[in-house]
Amino acid sequence: MVRYSGSTQIHDACAFLDKVWSGSSNEDKLLILNAPIPWRDMSTFDAIKKLLVMQRRSSSVELVPAIRDTGFLETMESLEKNMLLDSRADSNGTTRPKTTSMSLLRLEGFHKVVVFYVWMRFRNPVVYADPCVDDLKQRLEKVLNWGLESMSQELATTRGVQTPDIALAPLEDSTIAQPDHPIDRTPDILASPNHHSNPLD
Repeated sequence: MVRYSGSTQIHDACAFLDKVWSGSSNEDKLLILNAPIPWRDMSTFDAIKKLLVMQRRSSSVELVPAIRDTGFLETMESLEKNMLLDSRADSNGTTRPKTTSMSLLRLEGFHKVVVFYVWMRFRNPVVYADPCVDDLKQRLEKVLNWGLESMSQELATTRGVQTPDIALAPLEDSTIAQPDHPIDRTPDILASPNHHSNPLD
């Protein structure tokens, strides 16, 4: 139970298991308790909850249906278009598109869902076998790298100082804990005044 920093998180996790996973074995419940689930990040948890419900009801868990209506894909695709405009702006001198902190925070939630899916895939590769996950992961990392660099450059321009480029290290499968080595936290994507360092918040 090292993932849980307070009684509220434990209560939320156990309440979910009692409601949705009541017929599961203790081993399955323990697996979920150790999974990188941000129980108090409701928009992200809602997507993860859909994945878990799929697992209970069928033998196949698909990522895209779970993130529908979250705005995750739409935000990523919007920033991908901005990346293309940005590359053209560098060559013709036009104004570069801006990145908002809200967009990056939403993509951070998307990243947490992808991390959860990959974590579960190591432990249940037959059920968590959506072939589109790897492509989405690569696209997400690319747009997050660009978004963080873009925001860093915008801040530097506003303040009249130079700041180093910020890049997100690719989320390689090797960074996701194997079954014999459970991880203690989900990688943080960005830090903001209202963003807690604990990925489960």
